[in-house]
Amino acid sequence: MAERLGCERVLLVNAAGSLRADIPVGSWFAPSDMVTAPFRQRGYKGISGYPAGFVCVPPISSSFRKRIVTAAREVSVPVHDGTLMWNVGPCYETRAEARAVLEIGADAVTMSIMPELAASLDVGIEAAVLSWITNYTPNVCGIPVSHEEVIRKGKEARRILFSILDRL
Repeated sequence: MAERLGCERVLLVNAAGSLRADIPVGSWFAPSDMVTAPFRQRGYKGISGYPAGFVCVPPISSSFRKRIVTAAREVSVPVHDGTLMWNVGPCYETRAEARAVLEIGADAVTMSIMPELAASLDVGIEAAVLSWITNYTPNVCGIPVSHEEVIRKGKEARRILFSILDRL
């Protein structure tokens, strides 16, 4: 529907957990790549043109991503780079899952944006992702994630996000 209304690009904003201590809670993360967990995608229809169940990681637009990172820096908001892991939710990773995801190359993990990223690719809309780091995963902090803390931290992102969007 968005493409029929003339939408050419979309910025997908989400919450994510940091797998690394050097990507702190309360910071922005603009992934340049994605990893998925196909074993957890039962029922995912995939992208048109590919067989049902085929997992295709949609590309994040590098040019749009660069514009977002530049806009953030122009309003003095640092943005971390790396790879974002997508898992279907609702769930938070265990310590062992977080260690495994880190081992395969992810820097942060989320349970959102992959279906939207795939849908944007499917209809020809350029997309980029901006993740607000709401928590550390248990491999970093040593304790299970608190959903209440994730919600509280997530609410802090609004003002900063609006300044980035205004500049963009």
